[in-house]
Amino acid sequence: MAYDVGDSVYGIQGRAGYNFNPYLGVEAEASFGLIDQNIISASSGSTTLSADVGVNNSFGAFAVARVPVSKGFSLFARGGYHATNFGLNSTSIENGNTVTENISQSYDGVAYGVGIEVATGLRNAVRLDYTRYQITTDLGDNASDTVSVSFVQKF
Repeated sequence: MAYDVGDSVYGIQGRAGYNFNPYLGVEAEASFGLIDQNIISASSGSTTLSADVGVNNSFGAFAVARVPVSKGFSLFARGGYHATNFGLNSTSIENGNTVTENISQSYDGVAYGVGIEVATGLRNAVRLDYTRYQITTDLGDNASDTVSVSFVQKF
């Protein structure tokens, strides 16, 4: 999964869902950041500063509407709610003294997206989707866009 947080950061995601019929379902997701984006890397004299930003974790619940286009191929839209925790890790070194600071901030809000699912077997599929996670901060409304490619196992 790729997150758009200024620059792209990457994570791993798991989803579990239930389809009431071929058209409607629900799903829950949990994702955890793996690769953060370096946003500052500077040096001056005996001082060095480095900072990384990334997604620590994100949890969401969605209603899903599907349109079966043909056997083994469907389009879907989903909408729901998420809670996402972002992290900022900074390290500064001045005259050999190292100071590390970790800041964590959680946001929640509406999330929605679209995607396609292609069957690769009787109980397996590959899924490609885009989701926009809306967040409201003291600085106003923002969004984090994600793109994910998933393997689907149906039980």
